[in-house]
Amino acid sequence: MPFSFKAAFGSGVNTFKSRYGSVLAAVVVFIVVMIGASIVQGVLNAALGIDTKMGDPTWVDFLVTIFFTNVLTAGLALMVLQIHRGESPRMGTLFAGFGRYWPLVGIGLLIHVIFMVIILGVLLAGGLSLAVGATMAAPWTSSAFVVGPGFIIAGLIGLGLVLFFFTRFAFVALHCIDPKRQFGVAASFGASWRTTGPIFWPLLGLMIVMLAILIVSIVLLVLPVIFVGIPLMFTVSVAAYELATGDASDSGEAATSLG
Repeated sequence: MPFSFKAAFGSGVNTFKSRYGSVLAAVVVFIVVMIGASIVQGVLNAALGIDTKMGDPTWVDFLVTIFFTNVLTAGLALMVLQIHRGESPRMGTLFAGFGRYWPLVGIGLLIHVIFMVIILGVLLAGGLSLAVGATMAAPWTSSAFVVGPGFIIAGLIGLGLVLFFFTRFAFVALHCIDPKRQFGVAASFGASWRTTGPIFWPLLGLMIVMLAILIVSIVLLVLPVIFVGIPLMFTVSVAAYELATGDASDSGEAATSLG
């Protein structure tokens, strides 16, 4: 089946409906584990005397994300992928990412570095634009903060780069953890780059819609995001991966038959 927004979304929704109990159970256990991890984070921040009152991420938060959260999230993605394929994975599959620990850590670290470079570049370009704008406007205004077109352009370019790389790296972790592939770090990036190239625009649209649904479910408080937002996001994501890699032949039908 060729990749399209409709096919990927429909296949994901089909799995969401037909295997809802299995997907929800995986998500709930994932959230419980993440709550435990957040408690450990808080204890470590407090023990190290790190001020978290401002709500800004600390270096402890960064390390936990790289060395734990990203790896556990890959395990959840694998579990939902296997459910989508019509399998009945054990709950232990949620921790399968730790069997591919260092490649997934490497992937998470590289992706963080890439997005940090983009953000820092945008901030630098925006700051220079503000400085130039303030200098040029000084004779006519007393305001020290002048938002010029350069600042807006830098922000738009930054947003475009984030969306571009976010889409092209969408399947990196799945290529690494999927038993059909289990690529290394470089090969996973390469496979995701090749896979997402021909389907960039429909995949980008799909990801924007899923992010919007997730944000709406978060705004509607805790229960919608647990019972709808996260499960639907993962089922649609793995359905998109299956279609993009050509493994979608009977995944949706198998999930339905086991529902």
